[in-house]
Amino acid sequence: MSLTMAVPATGASASATEWDARRTALIEATGIVKIYPTVSGEAVLALDQVNLSVQDGEFVCLVGPSGCGKSTLLRLLAGLDRADAGHFSLAGRPIDGPSSEVGVVFQQATLLPWFTIWQNVTLPVRVGGRTLKAREAAIRELIRIAGLQGFENKYPYELSGGMQQRVAIMRALACDPKLLLLDEPFGSLDALTREKMNAELQRIWLASRKTVVLITHSIDEAVFLGDRVVVMSPRPGRIIRELVVNLPRPRLPAETFGHPEHIALAREIRGLLEGGDAP
Repeated sequence: MSLTMAVPATGASASATEWDARRTALIEATGIVKIYPTVSGEAVLALDQVNLSVQDGEFVCLVGPSGCGKSTLLRLLAGLDRADAGHFSLAGRPIDGPSSEVGVVFQQATLLPWFTIWQNVTLPVRVGGRTLKAREAAIRELIRIAGLQGFENKYPYELSGGMQQRVAIMRALACDPKLLLLDEPFGSLDALTREKMNAELQRIWLASRKTVVLITHSIDEAVFLGDRVVVMSPRPGRIIRELVVNLPRPRLPAETFGHPEHIALAREIRGLLEGGDAP
């Protein structure tokens, strides 16, 4: 595995190497460098020699300080931007542009207000030139799994913020992508709703078994949701450490947040982010 390795998480029953041996890599990123030019003509190094491997069906959470390049890395994975150096691949094929094999969810739901929930969810299928009839049964099942059954004919303004984000996740899954990328999708929600959405996202993931990469500023959220937590340094973004999360699933917030391993992992991640183990 190309990702910088770390000592397994406290109480871990399997090392990260053993985890990799059980799965097939879906994403491989090697030597990724991203440079942004500024208005003054200077170059800002956003990502520096990032190596990342994500296994098929794995839930990986990226955490790091603001401006460390997490969202930049996600845009590169989505094919929305290009790296200045290095190589990305998805299922063995180079990532060289947007693809129906990748679904993306951003912090805001960005639903079309003049479309119903059904029209919003099915939009990627219809604009992608695919036959809706072939995907209709699967999409209706996704809506059921997300707890949105009965809301198909509602409009976004009739839904709560959390429900709108569930619609955005279903829209990203509508084309049956191999990879789901989420960029701080619950950052604008209140703490209680965010906690509920964490449980909802876990439930949706357990039902779909998609490969997920989630960006978050919340350490508790990362440990609650992730199979692995990848910690990034301040800009230029580099991978400091990877931690395996071996908490049993399904995870319940009331039980998980007080679990000794959750507490130990959160403490270790917080120490890394505070500069306890600089690259």
